[in-house]
Amino acid sequence: MLLALVACDHGPAPAAIGLTCAMLDEAPTLVDLDLRFANADEAREYLEHGSSETPREHLIVATDGPSIATLPLEVRGDLTYCVSDELGASRDAVIAATERAAAMWSSVADVRFRFVTPPRCAERGVDAHLVIIPECGASRVVANAMLPWRSGRRGQELAINVCYWDHDAVVASDDALTRTLLHELGHVLGLVHAWNTADYVGACECASSTSFLALAPYDPASIMNYPDCGATWSLFDPPALSDADRAGIEELYCAPGAGPPPCP
Repeated sequence: MLLALVACDHGPAPAAIGLTCAMLDEAPTLVDLDLRFANADEAREYLEHGSSETPREHLIVATDGPSIATLPLEVRGDLTYCVSDELGASRDAVIAATERAAAMWSSVADVRFRFVTPPRCAERGVDAHLVIIPECGASRVVANAMLPWRSGRRGQELAINVCYWDHDAVVASDDALTRTLLHELGHVLGLVHAWNTADYVGACECASSTSFLALAPYDPASIMNYPDCGATWSLFDPPALSDADRAGIEELYCAPGAGPPPCP
């Protein structure tokens, strides 16, 4: 299945990634590849502020000053999301992959996702809490998503990059698209990347932001990793959460039916 709506020059496959947490020059609302913010000022604030939160065992999470950035309590039991018609021929595949990915997170955390079909799907927090939209953006990643951070607590966006260099192959594969959405929904829940740890050494070292809490050793099996950053999985492998992913998200939101924290 093709992402056929937006016509653009995909260009060659990107070279190996060499990254920091910095904002991308060509996409000033993106940080650390696929963390999306409402505007450049908010992205810059994320890079510059610190955390005083007490470390936990299994999580690498976004923080906002003294607090861990998580979904508001009123959203956790009914996280509505919609998928834009502007995704065209790929919309059905995105809906199916999102449902599959959402079910995987809900199976281990007290968070419930609900697909809705408003007249339009464009304004986060209005048409649905989470709006899934297309964009023709920086070609380094297939998708990006907002954390529940600052204005993201009032509504979030998840953007599918229809100009990603290999997007046709990703959308044609149920596993690749679901694995992509599983990673991005992890960001929606507040998780940041697996390489944001003191013991990680590699192409994706990220030392310029203190807006996350490195709470666990580097986990190459985490869904919050990237293949170019040392992941033990391929994008086209069957989607799965690692043991640390499952333990961490349960620590953050409690087991299904057991929330809200503090967990029993």
